[in-house]
Amino acid sequence: MASLTAARSKFSVWARGSACGIVHFLSSRTFCSKGAIAGKNIEQAVYQETLLSNPPLLPEIVLNLITPDCRLWWSKVEATNTWFADPFWAFCWPGGQALSRYILDNQKVVKGKNIYDVGSGSGVCGIAACMAGAAHVKAFDIDPVACKIVELNATANKVDMEVTCQNILQETPDKDPPNVILLGDMFYDEALALQMCHWLKCQLENPQPPMVLIGDPGRWAFCHSTHPFNFRCVAKYLLPPTCKEENNGFVHSFVWEQWESILPQEIMTMNVEIHHMTKKASAKVGQCLRQALPSWV
Repeated sequence: MASLTAARSKFSVWARGSACGIVHFLSSRTFCSKGAIAGKNIEQAVYQETLLSNPPLLPEIVLNLITPDCRLWWSKVEATNTWFADPFWAFCWPGGQALSRYILDNQKVVKGKNIYDVGSGSGVCGIAACMAGAAHVKAFDIDPVACKIVELNATANKVDMEVTCQNILQETPDKDPPNVILLGDMFYDEALALQMCHWLKCQLENPQPPMVLIGDPGRWAFCHSTHPFNFRCVAKYLLPPTCKEENNGFVHSFVWEQWESILPQEIMTMNVEIHHMTKKASAKVGQCLRQALPSWV
């Protein structure tokens, strides 16, 4: 039986992006090994199984995280004595850390604006936006346990944000569209990346398109799926040793921003194009991406 640490390593392999056979993780996972649990029970279990900790790049923020001092860090994935089958909200992944660091260091990008934190997880990006003066932050996560965690983490950091389990990628957008969309570690899976790109395309074609900020350490799915967009790298962060060990050896994490607008319509047939890209083509895309990076990256 694999330990939770091994499961986290497996997730990191997915996050790096296998060329084939990737499971669409979000659509298939089970959130709780004991079935549906009430909000109070979730809260109690979180306090029992996590420690309020500072992510390495974010000393200003505290989150309920599973650390080496926690029982679940060493427990078996198949164990029945845990509330949480897939507690990915309990780890502050490198893309979210980088994006949150960027927001805190560049507060003007969110100050006074309406923010969507999509795939919120621990809520770290939304919390950073609140701290940086965002007018309103709405956190989206399809995991009901994660939604409760976002609320607990927001309270721990003395900020307020709206939290919803709405699957924003499949539902009608709100009447009050965002000024900024935050995506931390949302390109770890090819199928999810395709959905995300389709949704982003629709958002960026609005008369008043939002700014899109993406935090990602360089996963294959991100480089493979986002080439039809004009993204530029605006920040690069060196990951501390603990982060590198927890994330399959990634050394840096990057923040990307869409630059001006999406590319011309004739190359925006991404749903077909990306789905049928070969390994050879994706390698060429990665090479083009590297050439587009600023010299300091």
